[in-house]
Amino acid sequence: MRFRSLVGLALVVVVCGCHGSTNQMDAAVPGDLAAGPDMAVAPDLVIAPDLVIAPDLAPSPDLHLVCNRASEFTKSTGPAADTNNDVDTATADLDGDGKADLVIIGSATNNLVTWLGNGDGTFRAGSTATVGMDLSAVALGDLDHDGKPDVVVADYHGFALHVALGKGDGSFAAPTDYSLGTLSPNGVALADFNRDGVLDIPTSNTNNSASILLGKGGGAFGSPTTIAAGMAPLGVAAGDLDGDGKPDLVIGNYNDHNVSVYLGHGDGTFAARKSFTTDAAGSPDSIAIADFNGDGKPDLAVGNDKSSDVSVLLGNGDGTFAAAVNYAVPSGAYGTTVADFDRDGRPDIAVVASTIAILYGNGDGTFAAAMHYDVATNPFTLTVADWNRDGAPDVASIGDGNVVTLLINTCH
Repeated sequence: MRFRSLVGLALVVVVCGCHGSTNQMDAAVPGDLAAGPDMAVAPDLVIAPDLVIAPDLAPSPDLHLVCNRASEFTKSTGPAADTNNDVDTATADLDGDGKADLVIIGSATNNLVTWLGNGDGTFRAGSTATVGMDLSAVALGDLDHDGKPDVVVADYHGFALHVALGKGDGSFAAPTDYSLGTLSPNGVALADFNRDGVLDIPTSNTNNSASILLGKGGGAFGSPTTIAAGMAPLGVAAGDLDGDGKPDLVIGNYNDHNVSVYLGHGDGTFAARKSFTTDAAGSPDSIAIADFNGDGKPDLAVGNDKSSDVSVLLGNGDGTFAAAVNYAVPSGAYGTTVADFDRDGRPDIAVVASTIAILYGNGDGTFAAAMHYDVATNPFTLTVADWNRDGAPDVASIGDGNVVTLLINTCH
């Protein structure tokens, strides 16, 4: 998603809306958190098993890999970004070759750019298309059930969403535009809120609201429904937070210093929001959902911009959460993403924070102090995938000068 300075606005992630992404599905829910097949946020997104970033995040006593966390990643330069700052990134197998590809959007050029992975940590040019007026966030999923990833792009000053169906070769068809009226979307995600087997779109909007567009099939969507959010909502995530098999919605409210949870009714509507404080001085920018303590209940990780920390809220299994525990990172905290970077069977948390900061999980809901990994100056995106197909999650980040930095994981 795209960053905006929130003394006015803000934003972020793929599961969000301004500053830097998420993979996605900056915040895709691990499959084992789903209460049923309807719970998967984007079940058709993983085209090949090689693209699964962390196939088993549950702690495993039989896993004894030992990695040197201080030297876990090898840094290299990735493909050239086509945009000027304020971009978002996402990943999927766009051309069906079993290799992770990269999607980049930018607000300056309004280009949607794809780079196709070669499976060895290098990329080749894919496609470039100009979309919208002021792009802020991107999400990938199979919207028309043809096995090819499609794309949803949030357009901040265009007050719209742009949906483009994938051709299966790394490019997309011309987009269909969905107006949000006078609402400016910051963040975007995908989930099946009405359990009809078709992905729906939630957005966070600058004017203290969120929008829901229910999928109609074939990659088409209905008119948006608007629900109230907190002040300056940014991050967006979806998962089954209360174990009833119905996807729920989480929105990060930048100026309220909290996240709002909307429990889904399973028909595309939601209960009244309940809010949970992250850091009293913070400003939630991005959200990820995972089971950090192995109790089978979804927990939240929230990147806070102004307080430069990550809030971990352990779930009670009923859609409520324990008080936040905060972990400091260098500067800001965008693009919150979960993966098992050191391959010990325990979920870790990565954020953009002047570097790439990783909080390594202890498996009991607590985390070690952040380790820092240098990338390009002033990084603003974070996307995780296995770029070289060795089974370990790698990182791609964009910084000043539109430099894409790859951190290739050496923990094998």
